[in-house]
Amino acid sequence: MQFKTLARLGGKHAKNAIAEAVYLQTNLDFTQPISFSGLINERCNVKCRYCDYWRLKEYQDELSIKEWQDALLSIKAFVGEFSINFSGGEPFLKPGFIDLLHFFVSRVFTVVLLQTGLVYLK
Repeated sequence: MQFKTLARLGGKHAKNAIAEAVYLQTNLDFTQPISFSGLINERCNVKCRYCDYWRLKEYQDELSIKEWQDALLSIKAFVGEFSINFSGGEPFLKPGFIDLLHFFVSRVFTVVLLQTGLVYLK
């Protein structure tokens, strides 16, 4: 992550901390989200004891790559720069997920990725 990006996000966190303190004292809300979590899918290629995704009989409908792109551009228009934490199941099992990562990174999104590390990419 570039220093400028880190500094901008740090500034947003500081601004939000002040806005939260104002809210707690006055009930005026100027806070804005800074980071988001995105559940890419419920599918996974491992059966971790603590996880229920592999036990599901049916999976919830997933957003398409286009729907993800539109949703996060809409969030960016509302809050400005933010970070997103992608997780799943195993995000890399979703067809087109690498293209989605490229889309976000190319638009200066900060991406955190939680995954198993056990997906074989061809």
